[in-house]
Amino acid sequence: SLQRVRRDVTNNLANGSTSTGLIRILEDHEEQLLLARIPLFLMVFLVTGILAYYLTITAGMVIRARAGEIAMLKSRGATTIQIGILTLVEGLLLAGPALIAGALLSPLLAKGLGGLVFDSESAGAPVSLSWQAFGMGAAGAALAVIVLSLATLAAANKGIVEFRQSGARPARTPFVHRYYLDLLALVVIAFLWWQISSRGTVLTRSLGGRELEIDFALLLGPALGLIALGLLVMRLFPLALGISARIVGPVGPGWLVQGLRRIARDPIAPGSLVALLMLATALGVVGSAFSATLNRSLGDRVRYDTGADIRIQHDNGRISRAFADLSDVLPDSAEAMRTEGSLLTEGFGSQRVSVLAVDSPRLADVAWWRDDFADDALPDLMQKIGPNPDSPQGLPLPEGTTALSLWAMTTQTGPFPREPLVGVTARIRDGSGRFYDVQLGDVRETRQWQLLEGSTVLRLGRGGRPTDDLNVTRLDVGPHTLINLQIAGRTSGDRPGVLFIDGLTAHTGAGEVVIADLNTADGWSVIEDYVRPGLYSVETSRNVARPGTTGSSVFSWAPGGIGAPGLWPGANAPAVRALVSPEILEATDSKVGDQISLGMSTFALPIHIVGVTEFFPTVDPRMQPFVVTDMSEFVEYANRHSRRIFGGSGEVWIDRNIAPGNLSQALSEAEAAVSTADGAGVTTGKVYVVEEEAALRGKQPLANAGWGGLLVIMFLALALASATGIALYCWLDTRERQTEFALLRTLGSTRGQLN
Repeated sequence: SLQRVRRDVTNNLANGSTSTGLIRILEDHEEQLLLARIPLFLMVFLVTGILAYYLTITAGMVIRARAGEIAMLKSRGATTIQIGILTLVEGLLLAGPALIAGALLSPLLAKGLGGLVFDSESAGAPVSLSWQAFGMGAAGAALAVIVLSLATLAAANKGIVEFRQSGARPARTPFVHRYYLDLLALVVIAFLWWQISSRGTVLTRSLGGRELEIDFALLLGPALGLIALGLLVMRLFPLALGISARIVGPVGPGWLVQGLRRIARDPIAPGSLVALLMLATALGVVGSAFSATLNRSLGDRVRYDTGADIRIQHDNGRISRAFADLSDVLPDSAEAMRTEGSLLTEGFGSQRVSVLAVDSPRLADVAWWRDDFADDALPDLMQKIGPNPDSPQGLPLPEGTTALSLWAMTTQTGPFPREPLVGVTARIRDGSGRFYDVQLGDVRETRQWQLLEGSTVLRLGRGGRPTDDLNVTRLDVGPHTLINLQIAGRTSGDRPGVLFIDGLTAHTGAGEVVIADLNTADGWSVIEDYVRPGLYSVETSRNVARPGTTGSSVFSWAPGGIGAPGLWPGANAPAVRALVSPEILEATDSKVGDQISLGMSTFALPIHIVGVTEFFPTVDPRMQPFVVTDMSEFVEYANRHSRRIFGGSGEVWIDRNIAPGNLSQALSEAEAAVSTADGAGVTTGKVYVVEEEAALRGKQPLANAGWGGLLVIMFLALALASATGIALYCWLDTRERQTEFALLRTLGSTRGQLN
């Protein structure tokens, strides 16, 4: 519906647009609903499998008790089909009233159990029988009838003679055991289990889309595990009983030896009951740990989304710097920033990428981490992406620098005389880590050397624009560092250009200091554009020089780049070291140790892949791949290459060792952290507290869907099924062995020994 509204607005309303947060809310609800269905389907599969096994062994015991009747009917001329139809009719006559009675009693039972095994509010909730519930009941009744009919058909191949002969002989080894089909089934199940384990998740993404879906085939893994366990029991149970009978025979009492030998000669029925009890007990153990597992899963998801005990978003004091220095006033904290980029790969389109820049020396002591996120521990990963000592540090300016000047000349021509052709800007980093630009001036069409000069004093007026008003407080602090010189054409259209530069000078209170004579280009490098390398160059010119100098440096450029044309002092910067998600390796056909390019909005970033992690707190690899890098390296590189000044920290992660469930302490710690951050000059935004988020999600119906009550009901159903199976076996076995019991009583066995 929302998509249709958007389409209608776009097609029918000129310059129309729509904006709503409802789509994201619905997507989150669908994701939570999907996650809630996984444990429900898992338990349903397990319970359904065990109940189907119960129906099978119950039908087998009933047919075994009626084997004499079936053989008598066969000897009187009844065909196998007629006997099957007779059993089918009997099953329908039994299943019909049971289905009707169950449909009438189910609302009453549901209402009574609602207040017993769920919360007290469930007792007053309205209960009704839906057609889906009735259909599931009918399917269960039909399954019971079908199993009974198939068991009858399997037993209807013996006449009265064959029946008498089989009764006088020991029970035959089952077909499955005779040809070792159970071992073959175990091999197949082991292979399927290995396949399921290698996938690692039951969630898959639809082909050509981003919607998550449940792979029901993978949910069969636990059920297959229980089947394998049952097959092992059925294989080992007769052997164990045979060995026990031989050991106990010489020394044990007669009643014990007789019981062991009886079960060892015909172990199928009692072995099936033992397997049923074992499966029911296994499900009970699973159910007892189920709620704890769900609570841990909820806690892990909350901690993954939050990153640490507390995460506070802020505006970095509205200062373009890497760090807001919050770690100095907030112990056990680390700053981070997040943005987006795109992979620069060949072909059509581009892959969007989440970029998370972190304070790598501190994050390992603060962030929540799980060992299965990556092959390496978090401290090792942070050490891999730590600050690179080989990165350019810039050109330090003398103490007390108040202005910069530069001689420049261009040979370009414009459409108008003395038109500004080239603009030169110096990017500065002050002692607090703030980045800002100093406009040195424009080079005009005079074919003469021109002196460009700009003040390095930073004062901001209204709207955050630089001002020369001396009444405004000076914001920059020493020492200052020159990051780069940006050179941009002022004429309209993309045109190549050339600029000669010389005599970069710092103006201080003590006089002028030449910080780079620029008679040669030695020690300077161009700001390379990694989208289109080779657009810029800097060389030494001996033909063009100011009077009294031996040469100059000439910078030339061609149009087409997205980064800042210019040059910086020092050698070419190494690629930024980063961790990537496996999807990036697949998209770029690269491996650890390779270098790829990441496109940002105004520059391109070379990435040196130093590690791979499947998950990293606060980033969702299901939405898009991600890159994790060091924040100081990332911000420094961005401000060397970008036309715009690039900001830094946007959030702080805080570890307070808060015990799970201690909401009051978590809220008080978060409030104190916010107060401290506000006092440090930053404006805080949204605050994420792990315990608060866990409490809120725990109250959601999809996260706390009464799993305890559902598990109790499921376990009671299996316990009732096991009890009825044992009671049926005892009754049938007692009726079948009446002659044997009478003989044992005649030989002196007491009633207690027979029981």
